[in-house]
Formats: sequence, C-alpha cells, structure tokens
Amino acid sequence: MKKILVLAPLLVLTTAGCGSSSQEDSATGPKFGSETIGGSRPARVIAPESYDGLTPLPLFFLLHGYSVNATIQNAYFRLSNRVDEDNFLLVLPEGTYDETGTSFWNSWPESTETVDDVGYLIGLLDEMEATWQVDRSRIYFLGHSNGGFMSYRLACEHADRLTGFLNLAGLSPYSKESDCQPSEPVSMLHVHGNLDQTVPYDGFEGGPGAEAVADLWVNRNGCDANNSTVGEALDIIGALEGAETSVQNWNTDCLIDSGTSFWRMESADHSPIFNSSWSEEIVAWMLDHRKEIAP
Repeated sequence: MKKILVLAPLLVLTTAGCGSSSQEDSATGPKFGSETIGGSRPARVIAPESYDGLTPLPLFFLLHGYSVNATIQNAYFRLSNRVDEDNFLLVLPEGTYDETGTSFWNSWPESTETVDDVGYLIGLLDEMEATWQVDRSRIYFLGHSNGGFMSYRLACEHADRLTGFLNLAGLSPYSKESDCQPSEPVSMLHVHGNLDQTVPYDGFEGGPGAEAVADLWVNRNGCDANNSTVGEALDIIGALEGAETSVQNWNTDCLIDSGTSFWRMESADHSPIFNSSWSEEIVAWMLDHRKEIAP
C-alpha cells in the first residue's frame, strides 16, 4: 500500500451565520462538552451557535489527507462554514507522523506502523457521545485521500457506529477486500476525479478503482446493483466550466435506509479547487441518510 500525498490548497477559513434546530429536546439533560477533546492527542470541536446542550445534533468528523493537517483540510472543505447553516457538530482530529515525519492516518490494516488510529477515532466518537448531545442516527466520517482510506476502514470495522462516510480521492485500504466485513450497511459517497494521478481513478495495480469501490458498497449495502438512477450533474469545481460532476445513485432495495452514490469529477485531479457548492452538497447528502437506532 502506497502512502498517499495530498497537498491541499490553503484557503481562508471563515465562519457562518446562526442556524436553528428542529429536533425535540433530549431527556438526558444538558451537555456542554469541551471545544477540545482527545486528551494528549487533541481534536477541535466546532458547534453551532444555536447549540443548546439539549437537542441531539448530527456529528461530522473530517479526516485530513497525507502531509496536511486538520486546519488545512477544513479550509479546503469549508465544512465549518456549514456548521451553523446545517446545525451539526464538527470534529477536526489530527493524524500522527509516519517514519518520514509526515502527517498521516494509519489506514492500511497490514501496515507496520503501530499507531491505532481506528481506536483513536472511535475513542473520540465515544467522548463526543458522552459529553455532547449527539444524534446517534446521524454520524459521518468524511475523508480526503489518506483520510478517505481511513473513513473506508472505519466503515468496515465499526459499521454499527457510522451512518455514512465520504471517500474523496481515496480507494480501499484492503489488499483483500474480503477482510472488509461490515456488521451492517453504511451509506457511502465516493467522489473521484478521472484525471487523478495520485490515487488513480482506475486504481493501483491489482486493486479496485473508483467505480469498483462504489460497486463494492452497493453490494455491502444490499442495494439493487442493476437499478441505479442518474442524478442532476453538479458544478462543484470553480476552475471548470459548467456541471462537471456526474452523479449515480443506488437507493433501491438497500438495507436499513442506506444508500450508495458515486460522483465522477470530469477533467479533475486529486485536489480540485472546489467552489462553495462542494460543502453544501456533501453535507446535504450525508444528512439525507440516517439510521434507525434501537433505544
């Protein structure tokens, strides 16, 4: 497994206006957690200004790419700009450093690196659920490149904790796909540029490409592979004219309200410069998918 280099462009981080909540108050009492969680390996938490400590909110984790950090990744995705507008909690965790001194997530199950990033990230989720009002039916991990590989692994190993995940410009971290055995469906959005030279659209030698990865999750989610729909094309890349991103959805016969979508970014590379529609579209996709959670 190759380590994936992504040098995301450094953008200006801005804040958004207030939002409102439509959910009923929780019976567990008010929770006002810390803006920094994770103990000796801290992660930043961003909450909407309307957060009242009582209303359970959706929870998003953003996983950065190889060689960058949470601040750069958030500036690139602009997720914090949507926190107030869409009324969700956002966690910005940090990877560690590999033997070359480069920031990374230990996403490959066969890696010789010793850091347990699966345990770390699930521990952050545990802490969020204990100290903030989290809607457990709407928990999402979004990752770019190395972060996308990491999100994929979490969905395989902790499907009971995730509602959905985004894999942008990543593929599968498994050399044997049979090692990914999710205990239940997890909705998946895969987004990939067809000109990606860092994580090739058609995959590394011997591994699945972007379209094959989407097909794997169509099957894992129990969707009818022969019954997909074409969504409206999206204009999410500022430097490209028109609606450059095609959308294919599998939502028929899927298990427990799961779904799979594949967005192909035409003429796009590994780190395209997104416009403001990017964060709006991916957040909307995630929030459209939720799980029924047993009491």
